[in-house]
Amino acid sequence: MLEGQVAVLSSGVLTPEENADVIDALFSSALYRADQNSFMLYPTVQLPSFLAKNLVPAEAVGSNPLLQALADSDDRSVIARDADGRYRFDASFANQGHLESALDRLETEPRWSNLVASHRTTTLEAYEQVFQHRAYTGRSGSMYGYEGIGSIYWHMVAKLLVAVQEAAMEAVSAGTGSATTERLINAYWRVRSGLGFNKSAKEFGAIPLDPYSHTPAHSGAQQPGMTGLVKEELLTRPLELGVRVAEGVICFDSLLLRPEELLDQQESWMIYDVDLNPGVVELEAGSLGMTLCQVPVVVSLATGDAGIEVVLADGTVEHHAGTRLDTDTSRKVFGRMGEVKRIIARLPAQMGNGA
Repeated sequence: MLEGQVAVLSSGVLTPEENADVIDALFSSALYRADQNSFMLYPTVQLPSFLAKNLVPAEAVGSNPLLQALADSDDRSVIARDADGRYRFDASFANQGHLESALDRLETEPRWSNLVASHRTTTLEAYEQVFQHRAYTGRSGSMYGYEGIGSIYWHMVAKLLVAVQEAAMEAVSAGTGSATTERLINAYWRVRSGLGFNKSAKEFGAIPLDPYSHTPAHSGAQQPGMTGLVKEELLTRPLELGVRVAEGVICFDSLLLRPEELLDQQESWMIYDVDLNPGVVELEAGSLGMTLCQVPVVVSLATGDAGIEVVLADGTVEHHAGTRLDTDTSRKVFGRMGEVKRIIARLPAQMGNGA
């Protein structure tokens, strides 16, 4: 199940090498749908036919004196033989509570009271063995429509993307070897490549730029709207542009910043500050522009040491060595106080940028 893979990647239990192995294994697992280059919620299963359901194994009846006696006496309040001689629980039972009510009624009858008292538990266990309610996983394992069997659930794929990004950052923080870190970075882009906006409308079966709930096996993407996919994109996209927040501080990081994100020629960027005043930022070739809490941020890759310039509203320019702002400046940005006019970060190119 994809939830399980995401949970273990996010648990902190595995080493970076093991995280990379889990992600590689996903692409060769039964969860992978090659036609969409992405992952289903659960592996595809073949549902039993209607008449193959609610069949009580003969050995479960034979080893249970209550069930055997009810079947032999043709008391159909709990179990009965069908026309083919197979045992089935009463078809009116919708859940275990209905079975328990039937057993309660039987226990009031002298003929059945001792048998019910002695074999209630094993009867309930037989019911669970037949219907396996504890293994129920919802639509993904019981029906073909909606987010049913064979469906890719895009919110869950996006959660996988978040987990892989976190695994890559943890590998760097732990000082893991470059080969493993590169595996995780490549895995991130491999997962990312399966999301809709990387596809044509024909491949996706819908407008690729819109968020969709799921893609079933028999058709294109279904149920457009503000799905959880949007939330995960808000979490993963900033690091792709070179920015992240750690311990309440704005940091710049080229781990996932690819050269193709950078402009290949100069461009004038129209912006609005926190007071909605218009302005223009001139972006040089080899840079990108984004806003962070409505503060314009310019990021570029360069040779040499990393450094950050913070342009304040009064025209003062603060220089920060490295890739982290201080807590006070970060607080001013997050608070939209209007004291920070612009941030310019220059980052050294780093392994993984071309992944």
